[in-house]
Amino acid sequence: MRLAEEKELARVKALEDAFDKTGELKSMGGKVFDFEVEDQFKRTQHYEWLMPVFFKCLELEDGVAKDQRVRTMYIEARTTTVPRSLQTDEQILDFGEVPVALRVTKEILVKNVGNRDEELKL
Repeated sequence: MRLAEEKELARVKALEDAFDKTGELKSMGGKVFDFEVEDQFKRTQHYEWLMPVFFKCLELEDGVAKDQRVRTMYIEARTTTVPRSLQTDEQILDFGEVPVALRVTKEILVKNVGNRDEELKL
């Protein structure tokens, strides 16, 4: 491995080690629930998020667009994390702005880097 790659890996590891996950999660309005903390293969973390969704509301007056106001609604999402055994070739998936009723798909490569067989369900 080249020196530049080693430095970058060390920099990323230092950022991850210094990251206050619990504090950051609380600042974003999330809650965390830990299960099976003692067994690393069964350990899971469950999160609850309250996420804002912003959209423009078009008001019409006599069939003519009068005003566009940005409105906000909130959705609750629940996510689960487990010890990493699957790894993708992409770290971030950015779908950009996607208009309502349109679909954007992206392909990713998933590799098993764990020590057990894994089953994927989509």
